[in-house]
Amino acid sequence: LSHGSVNQRFRSKEQLYTAAIDHGFATFLADIEAEHAARSATLGPLDELDDLRELIRAFLGCAARRPELGRLMNLEGLHDTTRLEHIVRTVLVPVFGPIGDSLQRLAAAGRIHPVSARALFFLVAHGAEAPFTLSALSHAFDDLDGPLDHEAHAEMTTDLIMRGLRR
Repeated sequence: LSHGSVNQRFRSKEQLYTAAIDHGFATFLADIEAEHAARSATLGPLDELDDLRELIRAFLGCAARRPELGRLMNLEGLHDTTRLEHIVRTVLVPVFGPIGDSLQRLAAAGRIHPVSARALFFLVAHGAEAPFTLSALSHAFDDLDGPLDHEAHAEMTTDLIMRGLRR
């Protein structure tokens, strides 16, 4: 591609960035949906709490394969910019709005401790996901724990989060 063709297609670096973000997150969310559906299908009908567990597990499985998006969120989340606003508007609100509603229903039914969508998001996306996005730091634990097994880590942290949520 020539420099002119990029400018002609996107008109600005910001539009190119937005298109890349939209593509990256759309692919990521589609992967989560597919993994969630596949995992749920093997387990049979799920109630709302079990469905939440499988959604968290699907997120972590996909995050292990796409750590660049977690790193991007770590960078973009530092400052209130139009880039962050775009991610919040197009990804976080559509995804975490329904999850927040589910958390409220589950808490009202006495099935989980009350927890905000924010708390769950940061616990999962910047806590449990951290060994994928902070790979060099994660490798520092190899002498203690052995090499990171992404699947085992996703399963263990999902179970830990769910035990903390359940009443």
